[in-house]
Amino acid sequence: MLNSARRGLFNANNPVIGQSYEIMGCAAMLAGFTRQTYSLAVIMLETTQQINFFIPIMLTILTSVSVGKIFNSSIYERALRAKNIPLLRNHVPKSQNETTAYQIMSTLVLTVEGIVSVEYLVDILQKPYSQYPVLNSAGHIVGMMPKNFLIVLIENHHWVNLKLLSSDQREKLCNMYKSIEAMKMD
Repeated sequence: MLNSARRGLFNANNPVIGQSYEIMGCAAMLAGFTRQTYSLAVIMLETTQQINFFIPIMLTILTSVSVGKIFNSSIYERALRAKNIPLLRNHVPKSQNETTAYQIMSTLVLTVEGIVSVEYLVDILQKPYSQYPVLNSAGHIVGMMPKNFLIVLIENHHWVNLKLLSSDQREKLCNMYKSIEAMKMD
């Protein structure tokens, strides 16, 4: 198979010999930047419609990806770093090998429940955390609440003022809260 591919590409009588080198160079350049392998080979084969290019293209791509990994990171990793998007590596840095989650995490977890006072929200906003876990009535985490979202809610006065409610509305709200508290006890 390798021999037939070699004969097809490197035959002096082949009129597309220059074009085959262009395709290989294109595949090598794209593989070096993107670190794609098989998907890039399929794209290049669909572009050329030449199945006898498969093995040379794959060899070119694998060589380019291997050499590229030695010298720099892929264009996608660089874009993620430029946008400050966190990227998990395949390995732990040597300085962090012995670090455990217990050593870096807080034991005091500040949470936001469905019904909390504005004073409590103002108090937790003084803390240096950027997000707070949101608990449902059963005490299970249902999501995360960003600090800036809480600030907007307080600035826009999105809360229930019990003094402004009618006695029926107050009673309904208190019954709802009591049922939530009862569910917490179960």
